[in-house]
Amino acid sequence: MTAKSKVLIVDDDPRVRGTLSDVLKLKGHAPLTAATGKEALERIETESPAVALIDLKLEDMSGLELMKEMRRRSLLDTACIIITGYTSQESVIEAMNLGAYSYMRKPYDMDQLLLTIRRAIEKGEAEERLRKSEERFRALFEQSRDAIYVTTRAGRFAGINQSMLDLFGYSREEMLELDVRRIYADAADRDTFQQEIEEKGSVKDYEVRFLKKDGAQMDCLLTATLRRAEDGSILGYQGVIRDITERKKAEEALRASEEFNSSLMKNAPIPLLVANPDSSLRYVNPALTQLTGFSPAELLGKKAPYPWGTEETLEKTGEGFEQAMRQGARRVEQLFQKKNGERFWVEISATPSRQKGQFNYYVANWLDITERKKAQQRLEDAFVDLTETVSRAMETRDPYTSGHQRKVAALARLVGEKLGLSADELQGLYIGSLLHDIGKISVPESILTRPGRLTAEEWSLIQVHASQGHEILKETTLPWPVAEMALHHHERLDGSGYPEGLSGDELSQEVRILGLCDVVEAMSSHRPYRPARSREEVLKEIEGGRGTKYDARVVEAMLEIIEGGALEPTQAKQ
Repeated sequence: MTAKSKVLIVDDDPRVRGTLSDVLKLKGHAPLTAATGKEALERIETESPAVALIDLKLEDMSGLELMKEMRRRSLLDTACIIITGYTSQESVIEAMNLGAYSYMRKPYDMDQLLLTIRRAIEKGEAEERLRKSEERFRALFEQSRDAIYVTTRAGRFAGINQSMLDLFGYSREEMLELDVRRIYADAADRDTFQQEIEEKGSVKDYEVRFLKKDGAQMDCLLTATLRRAEDGSILGYQGVIRDITERKKAEEALRASEEFNSSLMKNAPIPLLVANPDSSLRYVNPALTQLTGFSPAELLGKKAPYPWGTEETLEKTGEGFEQAMRQGARRVEQLFQKKNGERFWVEISATPSRQKGQFNYYVANWLDITERKKAQQRLEDAFVDLTETVSRAMETRDPYTSGHQRKVAALARLVGEKLGLSADELQGLYIGSLLHDIGKISVPESILTRPGRLTAEEWSLIQVHASQGHEILKETTLPWPVAEMALHHHERLDGSGYPEGLSGDELSQEVRILGLCDVVEAMSSHRPYRPARSREEVLKEIEGGRGTKYDARVVEAMLEIIEGGALEPTQAKQ
């Protein structure tokens, strides 16, 4: 049994103590006995019984005197039931004033006594639960980091926790004497709050500005409920106050920053856009709409591919685009088109925005480089014209091979396209092919134009043109390996070529393409020492050398070109 099941019997009659002890044991209680008031005090202090049955008349003191001593020693957690055969109205009143739970006369009804004991125990247990609950509530109330308060309807504080005092800067005594309106920056806000809470019964996150003791203002959120009496009348209000001053400052700073950024983007002279993680357009500035001709209504919310995309850019839209969004990009050139179909070039730099590792949006800025690209194209065209001019000038020394380098260059470009080379690689292949025989400038014209077969000495002079071409081109700063192409265009995959006898992986892709195109064009054209070879002879040569002398992929591409009739009618005659 628990301590609350203990029942102390205080009576100087041993028969009464024995009888009651037996009955209480049968009912599941733990009886304790004491014959005197002194003994009873000792048992109460050591055993803490839930109930004490006290005879009004004891040998050393009366039952009332015992209760007085219990009060003095703070022992009245034990419920006292006074039992006596001598009764008076005054003793009953005094006993009840001392805190007695009940008063019973002898002879008493045993069932009634047991019922009274059970109810006294239940009342004690309920009071103990309430006390612990109040202690927990008080601990939560005082230890809460939120400011908690209780006020009367008239506007006086009835309860405040330490966080409330810390927040406003008052002592407890000062705040309990304070009119609630004094803590409002605008007293009218108190009236508005009071009206709203009495209409709704509660308010949540009511934003209001309060005043600290030192006059400093703070923005707060107020959440409160009504306190009502048993009859339903309003006693006052209880609530929680949270200081959101720093949050408000941060929000204001963020709003100012966003307004500043928005103003910058809106007035930026370069096109800008913001895209969401799903690629939908979140913002486009006036410069972008002006450049593309599309209005914001036509763009906002659109996902990739965007309306300004061309066939070239649409091919790149997909996983690569999403990856670029998330990782950012710098100075990427793209060809776009306006709403009216006019094409333009932009250089794109993009930056992803992340917060706590999460991808939020993507900001891209464009630089219109259309004029730069046009100037670059004009320069490239001029360079190609110059290279073709040099090639034509060389060919004047050998009328029999007139047009050879240009034909080889055109054929090489066709092969390169078949193999999927980039635009830059195709340009380099074309330029290198135009210049591949530039070394023949050092070969005497008499040998170049001599009919009939060459002697071994003359042939060795012809072979020198590859090395001489490399010497001429090696100091150039062109972005393509034109000097290497001139040096190695007579090398073969199996090592049977000249001048260095290279083989396999030692031969670059450009050299493999140029080498085969040089052979096909030379065999297909008339030379002073032999007529043009037939189409069958050309096919036999390249098919026979597939995978040995010549690169198999290059041969496949060349066969497709020949079958497609790309060679000139004067070439490879039947």
